[in-house]
Amino acid sequence: MCAEIIFLIQNIEYVASASDILKQKGMFSELGEKWFDDDWMNFRRITVTDENGKPSEISSLKDFVEYRGGDTSLVVPKRTAGKKKTGKDSDE
Repeated sequence: MCAEIIFLIQNIEYVASASDILKQKGMFSELGEKWFDDDWMNFRRITVTDENGKPSEISSLKDFVEYRGGDTSLVVPKRTAGKKKTGKDSDE
């Protein structure tokens, strides 16, 4: 779990719910450590070309797993952490 937390600090766009990570239900929980390590080492380093010849970086876990020929159904979708409504302007 420690490695996943370090990864999340460096790649914050994968973080949606810290409680999911602490419960070991993060985006990599079904994929495993091998996928986590591969994605961590290659995050935003792989460029693919679309059907129009335009290059783009792979920046989502699902796209990365698909590119590597893995089972995308094992990617745990991130939950969007919503703000609490307090009736005040706050960052809670």
